[in-house]
Amino acid sequence: MAKILSPTELAEYETRASNTSNSLRYELSAFNPTEEEFRALYALKRPFDEQYNNNNYGFSGPMPQDLMRQRSEAQKQLNEQIKTVLGPDRAAEYERATDYNYRQASQLVARLELPPETTNQLWDVQKEMQQRSKAIYTDNSVTAEDRTQKLAALAEEAKTRITASLGPQGFEAYKQYGGQWMQQLQRRR
Repeated sequence: MAKILSPTELAEYETRASNTSNSLRYELSAFNPTEEEFRALYALKRPFDEQYNNNNYGFSGPMPQDLMRQRSEAQKQLNEQIKTVLGPDRAAEYERATDYNYRQASQLVARLELPPETTNQLWDVQKEMQQRSKAIYTDNSVTAEDRTQKLAALAEEAKTRITASLGPQGFEAYKQYGGQWMQQLQRRR
């Protein structure tokens, strides 16, 4: 391709057709970036992908621990760069929209032909329930029996609130597509 295209054309082609751009489009499916945002995110993500995602380092097995630590640190730096480029409000939207459960819930909401705001409502319920379950789980003053009862009540509250947004059939579908966090909530009992 480099022999056929000019450097500018090649760069444009890679921005549209590279592994990084394809994975970024999937990752951003619930974010709806502007053209400028996509290009800025691509410019940040491409070097990271070239170093950590598109390279097996010559190993046939899992990545060695030291490289895993390097990758983790590089991911933290990338996340901070993304926050800087997008600004606080869009960065918060990006963080939410790139969460796997959020993307799944967004796709489900679209299939159920519900308003897009429903996805945000589901996200808010998820985050609230996760915070409350963590508080219950880490409260050492609560007996095991009380903890189990509180977590069961929390799971029931989550079911009620989500069913109100999606309906009974929608709730059942949500448990599979975006509601995996509910299974984790129930496992903590």
